[in-house]
Amino acid sequence: MRPLPSIKSTSGEGFFVEDAVVAFLAANLLSVVRWVGAGEGEILSIQCQMRQDGWLFDDVVLHLKHADVEWKCACSIKSFSVFGKEGAPRDFTKALWEQWLDSAGSGFQQDADSITLIAAQHEPQIREAWIGLCDSARVMSPETLANRCVGGLEPSPLRRAAFSSLQGSDDNGELLREPVEIARLLRQFRLAEHDFHHTESQSATHAILLCQQALSDVARARAVDLWEALVAFCAGIRRKGGKITLPDLLSELAHKFPLKNHPRYAADWFTILSESRQRIEVLPTKIGGLFCVERSELLGRLHDLANSQSAVVILGESGNGKSVLGGSVAGVGDERKKSVLLRESEWPDPIHARTPFTGERECGRFLSRFAP
Repeated sequence: MRPLPSIKSTSGEGFFVEDAVVAFLAANLLSVVRWVGAGEGEILSIQCQMRQDGWLFDDVVLHLKHADVEWKCACSIKSFSVFGKEGAPRDFTKALWEQWLDSAGSGFQQDADSITLIAAQHEPQIREAWIGLCDSARVMSPETLANRCVGGLEPSPLRRAAFSSLQGSDDNGELLREPVEIARLLRQFRLAEHDFHHTESQSATHAILLCQQALSDVARARAVDLWEALVAFCAGIRRKGGKITLPDLLSELAHKFPLKNHPRYAADWFTILSESRQRIEVLPTKIGGLFCVERSELLGRLHDLANSQSAVVILGESGNGKSVLGGSVAGVGDERKKSVLLRESEWPDPIHARTPFTGERECGRFLSRFAP
């Protein structure tokens, strides 16, 4: 079994940047906005601290989907800029190739999965060199890009230096990687930048805008509160090496914030159930206010059905006691189940007007109107 990440490796001074980046990714997930750092995909889940599962770019592994295609993106988060005018440092190149070749057995697939470095901002010309080089790798054949960079046809010296730095070398100075293989790697590699370490952070401003998109229009003023709640929630998950999904975010946040794409209907259910209970309480149970008809066997059958089925509809001629039976069943049993007593006038118009209840088929049509 691979060792779990140590406490020192997941928390401490400077790790607030990782917390903020993970929360930023969660804001994309919550607002249903694609994160450009992973290409065209929509984030499905965020897994943190994945070294124990063999990932070398292990700070975050994203599960993404575009159309019907799913893949993973391995991310390394840095609170500093990584690249210089000479290209990538040696230790970064070594880790990048180990992830690409999947030397630790993470299950990384070169033809599907991707790798992203999330780092502090670089100098503009260095940023342009790396982003431009990766963009070229996605539109050119590997052989064409390799020939341009190695043969001196690439006009940018910074792009040539970046490409050359990924060749790597052994202790004797021998180059380790073929140019065509470097081009293939660059096709699946991206650079994303942040400035969460700055007091006036543009990345934080972007995250707050995402939170505004996630909130209903009347609650957009609470975007800062939502962002702070995201950071606090994601920090705890990240430090434990956990997983963040949309259901996790909704469970944590939906009862605190009115979310645009994920409304809660608690108030509507409360109104429906309150009115239903009031109708049950005032139902007349005696004929002429004097006599009560005992139907214990039928009530027993109905109780059994109510406990075993998601919905039960009582059918019968007018005036034969359907409402009293329904009220008896709705008033007892598992309180966790929602019991609703509908008046005849509240039945859906197409069903009530055109399809009288004459058998099981009509019953099924009625119930299908309420199916989730």
